[in-house]
Amino acid sequence: MVGRNDPCTCGSGKKYKKCCGKNNVVELSAVINDELTRISNSFIADGLSSREYRELDTRIGKWNLELRDLFEEELIEILALESFYYIERAEFWINYLKKQIAKQPRKQVIDVLTLWQQPFLLFGQITQELENELIVKDDLRDISYAIPGKITESHLGEWMLGIVLPDSRRGEHGLTGTDGIMFIHNDSSGIVARIRDTLKSSDKDVLDVYRLFGQMEKVYDFTTFQQQVVDLTQQYLADHSYEEDIVLPMLTGFLLNNEVNAKKPSAVAAGVIQVAHDFELIGSAYSTLKEIGAYFNVSSATVSKYRDQVGDFVMSKIEHSKEENSEQIASPELSVDIGTDPRGTERFMWEMVKRTQQQSFETAESLNAFLSGKMNEEYQPVNKEEQAQLFCYKAYEAETEELRVQLANEAADKNSNIADVHLLLAEQSTHKIIKENHYLKAIRSSIENVDFTIDQAWNYVLNRPYLRALFTYGAWLITENRHTDALKQFSHIFEINPQDHQGVRWLLVVTYMHLGFYEEADQVLNQLNSDNHQAIFFYLELVMDRKELDLAINHVDMSHGEKLNKHVIAMVAEGKDPGAFPRSLTIQAGSMDEAKLIYWMISGLI
Repeated sequence: MVGRNDPCTCGSGKKYKKCCGKNNVVELSAVINDELTRISNSFIADGLSSREYRELDTRIGKWNLELRDLFEEELIEILALESFYYIERAEFWINYLKKQIAKQPRKQVIDVLTLWQQPFLLFGQITQELENELIVKDDLRDISYAIPGKITESHLGEWMLGIVLPDSRRGEHGLTGTDGIMFIHNDSSGIVARIRDTLKSSDKDVLDVYRLFGQMEKVYDFTTFQQQVVDLTQQYLADHSYEEDIVLPMLTGFLLNNEVNAKKPSAVAAGVIQVAHDFELIGSAYSTLKEIGAYFNVSSATVSKYRDQVGDFVMSKIEHSKEENSEQIASPELSVDIGTDPRGTERFMWEMVKRTQQQSFETAESLNAFLSGKMNEEYQPVNKEEQAQLFCYKAYEAETEELRVQLANEAADKNSNIADVHLLLAEQSTHKIIKENHYLKAIRSSIENVDFTIDQAWNYVLNRPYLRALFTYGAWLITENRHTDALKQFSHIFEINPQDHQGVRWLLVVTYMHLGFYEEADQVLNQLNSDNHQAIFFYLELVMDRKELDLAINHVDMSHGEKLNKHVIAMVAEGKDPGAFPRSLTIQAGSMDEAKLIYWMISGLI
């Protein structure tokens, strides 16, 4: 073995410690750092039991309710987790570290792990910025600590709040920071004094500290584009004498929690206003897509596209709130689009996934920079399968039936074995056997790409052709009076996508009624919220009651329904075959689209 003061074996004539021995020190330091990182990252998986996971789920829900108007959801989760196992229930962290120490052969690692057993909440002011670390003067302990940090923007003079771990690798007063560290850029609201007073309190609750940020002026660091969206939205509200109280917080939450890639801020603002009308956030008066598009000088299709994005965000908040406050099942009635065609945003999302699959990204910043740079470029498919899928999306978007058929056939020429090609070809066929064969092939070809590990299958765009194939096949089976087979399709969709973004529960109710399973139909109907689409509920309950009692629907019954949607009674009187399930409907109270959905569902039952 070569001693540190022996001549280096490389023949340089230098002592080993001043030559190749230096590299070994660097390598050992890297090994130690990697080991500490591994131990820290493994804590959640190895240091907590299922009981603690359940406790954490409840805690995160509570913190989200308290802080969702102040911070992004990801940060709230981090704050709730770290304050739990570093501060309030530190015994889990300490016991985990003791087990790691017992298995650890390296003294340097043991020394750090021993200090890590003393985490604390640091609140201090940044007094120096060195090359790769910040010097923070602890406001409560009057000690200056060194904490690592790559300086990308100056924080000098700002205040830092977050949980830290003592770390001997950085000297006597060295620290390692955690993910929940935040900076206070200015003290215009006097929050520093309030945090100081709260931390000095003997009965302080960590959540109380973060609640204080609600007393700050809400000045958001919007980009120029985001601020233009806000300004245009405010202008519309002012021009129409609508209140801002609900719409602007909703818009702020959307902008802060979503990567919005649009060419024009007016497009996003139009989508926001459409959602505000859909959810009656600005009163019961309604404006059409065309009217809102005209105000913002964008097309109805553009309004619909960004209405979907903003609407999905609002729905996710509603569903999250429902899960926290009640056991009521998430319902499709607030998701105003239903049909066998894709949503307007699906093509955009598919292109984004395909772009990113062709690249590798080391950081979220590099991914966002890449996507931002590609927004205005037309996507170029890399193989025939992608060419076929793109033709299918264009077919779904076609203005005329002739163009839809043409594009569907072009897609089939590129690749005839993808789900949407079969769904589009099924439309063209008049033969039941051929039509059903296309539906079955659509299901079989798309199941290969489904990621069943995702709790809500709809949330992964590459799963949607499979969900669409099941839905379209199920709806067709209803028209063929094959209700048992239809029930299998809808039940499977609900199993893999419980939040039901497609409105499957409506068709489940109808299928159960056709089968004479009125108790099951009633159970599904009761899981939904009748306040949002009263006309749909009225007619389904009416049909269910009359079918169960074997009574005919009379004129008095229909006159009550006419008050909720005047179009349905005319359709029933005309008695036309409703045909295939509609390709795309926007369900609004009293609208023609709502009437089309109702008539399709109750046909064959009355």
